[in-house]
Amino acid sequence: MAINTGDLNKCIAKDETSLGNDVLTAILQSAEDLVTGEGWLDGINTLLAELGMSTGVSRVWIFQTLDIQTDFIIQDYAFEWFSHKKYKQIGLPHFNHFTSQLVEPEYIDLMESRKRGEYQSLITAHLPDAWLKSHLEEQGIKSMLTIPIIIDNQWWGTLGLDDCERECTWSANEIIMLRTASYFISSAIVRDDYRAKQNQLEILKENIACSSWELDSRRGYLWCTSEVLNPDDNVVSRKLFNFKQWLERIHPDHRRPFLEMAKGFLTSSDETTFHYDLKIRRSTGQYCWIEISCNSIKTEPEETTRFQVFSGI
Repeated sequence: MAINTGDLNKCIAKDETSLGNDVLTAILQSAEDLVTGEGWLDGINTLLAELGMSTGVSRVWIFQTLDIQTDFIIQDYAFEWFSHKKYKQIGLPHFNHFTSQLVEPEYIDLMESRKRGEYQSLITAHLPDAWLKSHLEEQGIKSMLTIPIIIDNQWWGTLGLDDCERECTWSANEIIMLRTASYFISSAIVRDDYRAKQNQLEILKENIACSSWELDSRRGYLWCTSEVLNPDDNVVSRKLFNFKQWLERIHPDHRRPFLEMAKGFLTSSDETTFHYDLKIRRSTGQYCWIEISCNSIKTEPEETTRFQVFSGI
């Protein structure tokens, strides 16, 4: 298959100018919104527009991978910039949460390459007379470059550049610059996901008295937010305790049984959740009942170094 596919980590930049610098400038002009997280959706749209105008392609797009199985893949056409409305594809019914069967060998090879984090560069006319060539010709694509978007070592989606007018070849510099753009996109996606989870937690906290805790059992440190310990505070703060200070907060009658239960949870290879009711001393000196609910976080197989605690009155 006449597709130039390669490991992005092995791309070697050369002393080139012009388009490579234009792409870098385009990325930097859009980077602030994506890095700060303010208006990240607009930031991605702006980035795609800058990339499109700097490279002169017909269309810049992002597909999100929603689900992938052995025989099919579900994707969504999430973002697009187009140089002319005749090149617009976003919003078309067949690109909205669309399912593609993994039956064509060319397509399977393409998906596997993207899962490995590899780029693909091709000129449609140079492809063999098979499924992929026909598929691209139907869309009027003369050349294409795709860069996978990787989040947490998983293929989240694809950044693509289509040219419907020219047979483009891409230099190592340009590919490296576009990979940098995919990093900014990944960062924006992760930040937005984190913000959404924080908003969910804040909504939950508005309905019940709760705080979030994190224990590093290897080093013996506990971090927690202040809602339960200091319920009268108007501003939520983050507090740090060493292991002894933390134990002193637990009612004497509950320390040993709680520690035994917690130790069993931390050393277990099977248990992933932990629930326990105990009394804890607030900063006012008064004890209150709390329910602790934990999810373990393992950094290495069979080794739990810390757990996150969600506690509420």
